[in-house]
Amino acid sequence: MYDPKDAGKYWVRTDALKSLLHTGCEHHHHGKDIGHSWEGTFGWKDFKGIMGHPVALRGGFSYKLGENTDLTANGFWGENYSMNQEV
Repeated sequence: MYDPKDAGKYWVRTDALKSLLHTGCEHHHHGKDIGHSWEGTFGWKDFKGIMGHPVALRGGFSYKLGENTDLTANGFWGENYSMNQEV
């Protein structure tokens, strides 16, 4: 993981047993009030992702909209897709 001061976090990880490579990033803006996290996955053996290609994406965000209101959402796009949101 690469974690430069005040510039987010960046990573590359692998799962050799499942033949997957993941790379991603996480950023916070305005202190901790706004945050984004994204990760891409590449599979090199028996992995079906977006439209049958060996690639998948996942991500999410968290926003503090007010004193009593937070918005969070996340999603995944691979062979299937899903999205979730909570206020």
